[in-house]
Amino acid sequence: MKKLWKYVLSIGLGVTAAWYIGAMFNFFPFLGEELVYAEIGFCTLIICVVLAVCTCLIIDAVKDPRRKAENEETTKKTETEHE
Repeated sequence: MKKLWKYVLSIGLGVTAAWYIGAMFNFFPFLGEELVYAEIGFCTLIICVVLAVCTCLIIDAVKDPRRKAENEETTKKTETEHE
């Protein structure tokens, strides 16, 4: 569970840092007459990167047999606690 929070926190901080850096450089790769267009393009880029990273983490977790066993144990503990 600690790893999950670590991933969530690191993704949140990474998105915040990317947005701040992008704002400092006027959302550079995306040029537009109004700043709003550049912001929308930059936010879309950030969302795509976060989706790609999360997808890779999910695929890695599904392929790793040790994590699969840990998840099954956690699920069993949760089910017994709720009974």
